[in-house]
Amino acid sequence: MIEFLRHKWSLLLVILVAGLFMSSCGGTAPAASWPGMTVAEGVVYVALTDGKVHALYADSGKEKWVFPTEEGKSSGFLGCSAPRVTEGPIYAPPAVGGDLVYVGSYNNTVYALNTVAGVQQWNFPTGDRIVAAPVVVDDTVYVASSDQYVYALDAEDGSERWRFQAGNWVWASPLVDQESGAVYVATMGHKVYRVRLTDGTAEWEFTAQGAVAAAPALAGDLLVFGSFDGRVYAVDARTGEEQWTFQTGGWVWGTPVVVDDVLYVGSQDQHVYALKVADGTELWRFQTGGVVRDTLVYGEGLLYVGSEDTQVYALDAQSGDVQWSTSIEEQILSRPVLTEEALYVATLNGKVYALDPADGSRIWHYPPSEG
Repeated sequence: MIEFLRHKWSLLLVILVAGLFMSSCGGTAPAASWPGMTVAEGVVYVALTDGKVHALYADSGKEKWVFPTEEGKSSGFLGCSAPRVTEGPIYAPPAVGGDLVYVGSYNNTVYALNTVAGVQQWNFPTGDRIVAAPVVVDDTVYVASSDQYVYALDAEDGSERWRFQAGNWVWASPLVDQESGAVYVATMGHKVYRVRLTDGTAEWEFTAQGAVAAAPALAGDLLVFGSFDGRVYAVDARTGEEQWTFQTGGWVWGTPVVVDDVLYVGSQDQHVYALKVADGTELWRFQTGGVVRDTLVYGEGLLYVGSEDTQVYALDAQSGDVQWSTSIEEQILSRPVLTEEALYVATLNGKVYALDPADGSRIWHYPPSEG
């Protein structure tokens, strides 16, 4: 009975979240999104809550270009008439490959823009909203859609090479492993698939006890991922056979970070966990003051964590001890990006901060303060 109620409540929450995604609108701004970033060749590409992609110079935060430059016509769910600049918000980071940047939108479309001026080179329509970030590997772009398909597209012109039917919404970016010739696909229907890189044919499927909303990660021969049932799963990447699970106290809505023989993952129970890759044994846990989603990044012995409590934490990766923390006054729902120069963080209110990784001090923020 308890398991039934837990499953029923989890399903209700998924429906509520989906309803917010589908119907959020109002006022004069696009529906809220989760800002996501990519940094390449000295430029920060970030999709902000205005429904636009902003290209910022990484050293100064100054604007290079914005796409699109003009707002589109009004549209919405059940007659909502909020202006949507891409006819829908953007929930995932852009992806950069060569001289193109790729972004998926809630208007069922993936766009390819040139990195010089943000001019559209091509677009590809899917059958439903795109929540996941595109993935670029060599000359192919992999796009997951809520229409239940994952598409492999030619990176240069957007032509379709193959598609895989996943049987449910796909909110997670595909994980592409060229070495084994596989693409791993996680779905909101509790399934994780391994499909062939060459043609999208399924090789195995694994069923979790909850939705899987973020991309898996590879840890040697293991495929590791979190689920809305609160568990972290480790399965054999070749066969899909379960090796171990670890139970947290809330949804796990983020891709695990794997460093050597340790796996780091956040949970909506407000904790960050460090687990042994080999068997899932807990090494340490750290409690924040808010939900931890897909907001972990590792560098130089430190684990940087963003939380809905508005804090950015730098934790010693071996012990979980806090080295520094700083508040940026707004919730953090998407993964920071770390370079040698800065830790870049985007917030729910559509701002971008460049922080000094050594102490968390601010280098710049975008948009700059008025006056």
